[in-house]
Amino acid sequence: MTIRTFQKLASMTLLTLSVTAFADDKTHSAFAGPYIRLGAGEQYNHIFNENVRATTGFLSFNQPSASSHDFLGQVLAGYGFDIGENFNVSTNIFYNFGDKKVNDIRATWYHDTVKQELKNSVGFYLAPGYKFNDTTLVFLKLGYASADKKYIRDTITPSISLNDSVNGYLWGVGIKHLLTENIFLGIDLTKHNYGNTSQTTNLKGLSVNVSSKNEQTNALISIGYKF
Repeated sequence: MTIRTFQKLASMTLLTLSVTAFADDKTHSAFAGPYIRLGAGEQYNHIFNENVRATTGFLSFNQPSASSHDFLGQVLAGYGFDIGENFNVSTNIFYNFGDKKVNDIRATWYHDTVKQELKNSVGFYLAPGYKFNDTTLVFLKLGYASADKKYIRDTITPSISLNDSVNGYLWGVGIKHLLTENIFLGIDLTKHNYGNTSQTTNLKGLSVNVSSKNEQTNALISIGYKF
């Protein structure tokens, strides 16, 4: 993740936290106020290889898209405030951990492989919600996230790796259910659209260019504590 992207996320978060902290909140339901959350689940990584090409003067090929299912963990901090009796809006910052190989691109002539990885996702989202009752809240998620991306060619010695970053919008749905006044369970489904990336690796006369679209779908079950 680039410094500029981190600064953008931090500025958006601080601005929204300032607005919520000074909002005229008079209802103070169990969903209002600061909270933290720890979640675990599954991430579905999907990379659409729009243009994958290797060239050695006579060798060129294209490889279709691929995907993977991997473990996902998340730590999150948020602040919620009520709007009237039935509505709630929260602002949230999160960090997703759990990096796995997303896609192999194989050049059979050289028995070569380019691996792609997504990891270290950090982001921000707003969650407008509706309170069905005093213990259950359903909400939408709209936000922005950034992640690190790595390209690795390690089947030929010496190996080579390149680092990149991806940024894009996220949206999703979720539900919170209070177990006690301070402890709640949550279920979230989130779609990340990280946009397009392009990288070229050159190793032992084989140049491989990868132009791809990066997407991720996350499903989480979490437990949280409201202060």
